[in-house]
Amino acid sequence: MIRLPNLFSVPGDPLAGFFVIAAGASFSPVHLAAGCGAMLFLYMAGLILNDLMDFDQDLAERPERPLPSGNISRRAAQIAFLLCSLAAFALCSLPGRKAPLVMCLLVFLFVCLYNTALKGIRVIGPVSMGLCRGCSMLLGAAMFSGKLDNPIALIMAVHTAVIAIALITMIADYETRKDIPVVAIWLPGIIVLGGLVAYRLSLPLNWRNTDYLFCLAGGAAVYFHGRTAMNIWRHRQVTPPDIGRMIGAHMFIQSAWLFAVNAYIAGGVVLLLWPINRLVVRKIYAS
Repeated sequence: MIRLPNLFSVPGDPLAGFFVIAAGASFSPVHLAAGCGAMLFLYMAGLILNDLMDFDQDLAERPERPLPSGNISRRAAQIAFLLCSLAAFALCSLPGRKAPLVMCLLVFLFVCLYNTALKGIRVIGPVSMGLCRGCSMLLGAAMFSGKLDNPIALIMAVHTAVIAIALITMIADYETRKDIPVVAIWLPGIIVLGGLVAYRLSLPLNWRNTDYLFCLAGGAAVYFHGRTAMNIWRHRQVTPPDIGRMIGAHMFIQSAWLFAVNAYIAGGVVLLLWPINRLVVRKIYAS
C-alpha cells in the first residue's frame, strides 16, 4: 500500500527546502529530522487514502492488491491513515511555531483533495499532486527557525518540483491506455533542465567546488528523464517501471538543489538513497 520505492524520494524535498532557506546558518537537527519524518508520514497517509478511495475499482480491476484481496482490512487501513496523519502533525508541532503546522495542514489538505475529489480530473488532479511535492519543500523551509535566506531560489525549486511531478502524474495516467502522450513524455526533462538553471542563477554566481556536484546531479536527472522518454517513445507504451525511473530521477534533482547551497552531506545522503530505490523498484512497482 505504501509504494515503498517512492518513499526514498520523499525526504529530499523537505531537506532541500530546509537547507536552501538556512543557507549555512546553524540549525536544529531535531527540527530537520522532524520535517522529513512528517513528510514521510503524510506521504504514507496519502497512499493509504488512495487505496481506500480506489477500493471498488481495484476490486474489479486489480483484485490482488492488499485491500481487495483481504490481506489488509479496510478498518486497519483507516486506522493506519489516521495514525500517520496524527504523527505528521505531532512532528510539525516540535518547533513550537505556527508555520510548520500550517504547511503540514496544507499538504494534508492537498493529499485529501487529490485522493477524494481531484484525482480523476485532467490537469487539475496532476497539478494538485505536484503541489503536494512543492508544499513538502515549503514544510521543510518552515521547520527552520532562523533568518530566511535565498527565498527566490526556494521559489524556483518549488516551481520545478510542482511542474515536474504534475507532468509525471499526468504521464502515469497512460499506464492503462494503449496510446502515449507524445509531447508530455519529453517535458519533465525540459522543465528540470530549465528549472535547475534558473535555480542556480538565483543563488550567488561565484563558482564553488560543490557546483561540480550540482552539475553532475542535475545532468543525471535530465539524462534519466530523457532516457525514460525515449524508452516510452520506442515501445509506444507507458509502464510502471518508466514512472518509477522518473520518480527516482527526482532524487538527483533534490541532491542538485542541496549541493548548490553547500549542503553536500545532505545531498550525498539523498544520492545514496537512489541505488536503494532502484534495487527496491525491481521488486515493487512505484505506481
